[in-house]
Amino acid sequence: MGFFGKLMDKLTSTARPEPGTTVLGIEELKQRILTVNRPTAPFTIQPGTNEGADFVAEWKIVDSQ
Repeated sequence: MGFFGKLMDKLTSTARPEPGTTVLGIEELKQRILTVNRPTAPFTIQPGTNEGADFVAEWKIVDSQ
C-alpha cells in the first residue's frame, strides 16, 4: 500500500489486519458475533433473518414507573 493509501486509512480511521492474519469463515464469524451476548450485557444480538439483515442488536431498556 502506498503513501496515499496509508494516508486515506489514517484519515478514515481504517484499521487493516496484520499481514498473515487468518481469515475466518462466515459461519465461524457469525458464531463469534453471537458469543458477545451474556446475561449482564445491556444488549442482545440475534440473527436478523426475519428482518432481512445479518444481525439485529437490541438495547435492553428498563422502563421504571
